[in-house]
Amino acid sequence: MSNKNRGNLPKSEEAWLRGLTDGHDEWKKVQEQEKALFMAKKGLHLQLAQKRKVLADLEAEINVVGNKIRIYSEKISTDIPKTDLLCSPPKSGDFTLS
Repeated sequence: MSNKNRGNLPKSEEAWLRGLTDGHDEWKKVQEQEKALFMAKKGLHLQLAQKRKVLADLEAEINVVGNKIRIYSEKISTDIPKTDLLCSPPKSGDFTLS
């Protein structure tokens, strides 16, 4: 192919001979990358949603256990006898010799 013949070729064929493209293949690659990015974001959002659900479930379980502990502790603290009688210092009349 001579330079004279190249001048008569359409621009797309002349560009093809020089190794240039019309950008169609590059545009396809960009679109594929956009799809891959979208799918990656969607997957990440799904993972985050699953982790949020697990955390919410754990929080609910912790609240239930905390309430059980609080209720049990209130029950126990009302059933304990007054310890101040056991720990109070002796009074002068407490030690009498018989």
